[in-house]
Amino acid sequence: MVGGVSSAISAAWIRREVLDQYDTATPGSGLKQRLKNRAPLAVAGLGFTSLSTVASVNFDKFELQALADSNSPYPAHQQLNNHRALHSLPYIGGAILTAHLLREGAAKLGHQIASRLKLSHCVDEIIDGLNGIADWLINSLGTGIIGHIIGDIPTSSPIRLLAPLSDRNLAMNLITNSNPAVNKCLHAAGWSLVGGAWAVAGLYLLCKTPPDIQIRSFAERIASTGSVGELVRRVNADLREFFIAVTGMTQRELEKSSIFREESNNTPSHSRELPWGDFQPDTQTIWGVEEITPTSLSDSGIIPESVSSQLVQASSDSLWTANQKVSEETYWSEASADTFWETSSTDSLRQESSSKSFVKSRNGKDSFYY
Repeated sequence: MVGGVSSAISAAWIRREVLDQYDTATPGSGLKQRLKNRAPLAVAGLGFTSLSTVASVNFDKFELQALADSNSPYPAHQQLNNHRALHSLPYIGGAILTAHLLREGAAKLGHQIASRLKLSHCVDEIIDGLNGIADWLINSLGTGIIGHIIGDIPTSSPIRLLAPLSDRNLAMNLITNSNPAVNKCLHAAGWSLVGGAWAVAGLYLLCKTPPDIQIRSFAERIASTGSVGELVRRVNADLREFFIAVTGMTQRELEKSSIFREESNNTPSHSRELPWGDFQPDTQTIWGVEEITPTSLSDSGIIPESVSSQLVQASSDSLWTANQKVSEETYWSEASADTFWETSSTDSLRQESSSKSFVKSRNGKDSFYY
């Protein structure tokens, strides 16, 4: 569960940083440039989540090891009087505050020494970088430990949350640590929170325009519509543009791959791009077979042998049906040709007979004899 909470904190931090950078970012930057600029944010967020989770999981073990009595005949994990002795917000809060004060003091001391020795500005940048790393480290560990302590409050184990100010047990006794059903639900909720948080963070890392601005712009466009019909048409147009952009980007990326390039002289420098639809994929490179047939796919282990035999049987049946269809078409075409010639001969005889029966009368009028 601590991993889910720390992931949500990381996603919120990434969102804030991306929004701050978007105001000054160069418009029209490509995906590679955006990934290059925002990769440190992703690394810092993933490190924060990982380190806080590790600190939360191992806090009990560290507590027992740190407070273990070396003179006790029992090992550290069996010295129950030390268990949860450091589960106190004043103790942990004081430790975190002290660490931050030391960090700030060390940074100021470093800047003063650099200015007195008249060192270059690179030293100041190094000090600022180390100060940022220390701040990130303290916040990661502090988040994991405080999350672990807060997660123990609903359990039945005794916890003195305000020690040494108060020895009162603040455990709520709602659940037990050994309840498998509760643990499964907590794990599922934690992983769901991790997935949702990093899905949102991924949108901010990959999108050219932050989702906040896109949602606000879309809401303003929807609000400006005057009727339901116009609203539906606008939504359909936006969806169509989205799918066209996705398919176009996919097509461009596929055309850049090696299977859409024809190489000549066996050198990559002579490769040329093939038009979409005119390519011949290299089956040896993609599937490891010389040609795509049911037998070759079955021999390579791509499809089961039972499926291959069914495909072979289906192809043979289709071939027999196609041959039978061709034979029937040939028969009917020949029959049609014979009928055509018989009809043509009959028409010729009739025309010849009609021409013979036509004569010219003596007074210049046409006459017909039947």
